[in-house]
Amino acid sequence: MVTPADDKQVRTLFAGQGIAEYLASKMQSYADDLKHWNPDDLLARTPEDIAAELLERHGVVSLTLLGPDRQPDSVDRTVDLGRQFSFSDVRRTVKVYRLSVPFTGDAQLFSVRPTTYNLNPPAGHVDTSMRRLTIESVHPAGEVPDPEKIGQSFRETLRRVNWHLDQHRDAAERHNAQIAAVGPIQQRIAAIRADREVLSKIPLPRGTDAQG
Repeated sequence: MVTPADDKQVRTLFAGQGIAEYLASKMQSYADDLKHWNPDDLLARTPEDIAAELLERHGVVSLTLLGPDRQPDSVDRTVDLGRQFSFSDVRRTVKVYRLSVPFTGDAQLFSVRPTTYNLNPPAGHVDTSMRRLTIESVHPAGEVPDPEKIGQSFRETLRRVNWHLDQHRDAAERHNAQIAAVGPIQQRIAAIRADREVLSKIPLPRGTDAQG
């Protein structure tokens, strides 16, 4: 059996920019996109078709954790206990049990802080290419492992992750509803038509007028 590599260093999740700032940035990109959309293309397509493309470009796909599809693995790791335990650095080996679960949705949301949050967010390793989240349960080396205790640790961490994802979901749904609305697109189309109507009614100078 191949010994797993200790290559999945976990980091604190949901500790980056707030969800409001994240969605405001995407909404600004949406507004800029619509503003600079080719006028002829807007007139040639239905508002619903344009809205669907804008939603694909600027919408948010909420994160969903899927059920674990493989057994956990474990690695030995050397950690520094820090000066709170000794005047000098103290290092010891711990056994780290790891559970990897697949997910769907926008992986960037793992770093976005929801509007409602606590000061002790969960930690995990996000693999964006394999679309997997790895969480850990750490125990002192030499301690007799308790599978039930380890399993409970995994369940609690996943519960906390899902709690944060639920906070994102409502905000994402409101954002997507705004992106999918055809009203702003219809207003942009109406403005283009009104401008073109004005342009079509401007009388052109006669040859003698142009010559002065």
